[in-house]
Amino acid sequence: MRLQNKVALVTGGNTGIGRAIALKLAAEGAAIALHCHSHPEETRDVIQAITDMGRRAQVFPADLSQAEHVAQLVRDVFGAFGQVDILVNNAGEQQEKPFLKIGLDEWDSVLGIDLRGTFMLSQAIAQRMVQHQSGGRIINVTSVHETVPWQGYTPYCVAKAGEGMLTRNMALELAPYQITVNAVAPGAIAGGKNEALLNDPQAVARMQADIPLGRLGQPGEVAGMIVYLASDEASYVTGSTFYIDGGMSQQILDH
Repeated sequence: MRLQNKVALVTGGNTGIGRAIALKLAAEGAAIALHCHSHPEETRDVIQAITDMGRRAQVFPADLSQAEHVAQLVRDVFGAFGQVDILVNNAGEQQEKPFLKIGLDEWDSVLGIDLRGTFMLSQAIAQRMVQHQSGGRIINVTSVHETVPWQGYTPYCVAKAGEGMLTRNMALELAPYQITVNAVAPGAIAGGKNEALLNDPQAVARMQADIPLGRLGQPGEVAGMIVYLASDEASYVTGSTFYIDGGMSQQILDH
C-alpha cells in the first residue's frame, strides 16, 4: 500500500470523481478526512465503504466559499487527525448561463467555491505543512476547461483556468518546503455532473465524437492519477497539469 499512515483531505469527496478519489486513496492505506456540503446519504455510503476497508474516515461539512468555514474545517481536521499529508481540492460548481445573462451572484458562487475555496484551503493546509515541516502533496482537480473554452460556462472556465495558474505558482513557492502541487484535468467523465447526460444517447454520441478514444472516462481513471501524484513515486513531479480526457483537449484545440 503506497499511502499507509497518510491522512488525505478530499473536498467534495462524497459523489462522482470525489467519491472515487476517496475510495482509491483509502484502498492504498490513507485515512480519509471527507469534506462535503450536501448529499448526506451518499456521504454515509462513502464513509461506510472506507471503514469497511479498515481505514479511518470522518466527515467534515463546510461551505468552502466562506473563510470562516474553511478555517473551522482546517481546525477540525487537524484536531481529529493531527496531520494532513495529502490535500485533494475536488469540490466544484458549474452553472450553465449565456455570457450576456450571467449575474454577479452566479459569477461569485462559481468562483467562490472553485477558485476562492481552493486558494483558501490550500493556503491554510500548506501553512500547517510548513509549520510541521512534514512536506506534503496538494492536488487540484481542474478540468479540460482549464485551457479549452466552453460556451455557456464562462465562470466555470475562468475558475478552472485560475486553478491551473494557482497550481503552478504554488508549486514554485512551496517546493522549498517539499510540498508538491499538481493539477489533474478531467475531460468528459461518466457519472457525477454528467449523470443526466448519460440518459441522452444523442448527447453522449456528440460528446464522444470530440474524444479521440471514443468513450467517456470513468471516475476511477481520474482517481488513479490522484493516487500516483499523492504517492512517493511522484516525489519529483510538481507544477504540472495531467489531462485525463481521452485526448479530448487535443482534438478540440486542433480544430
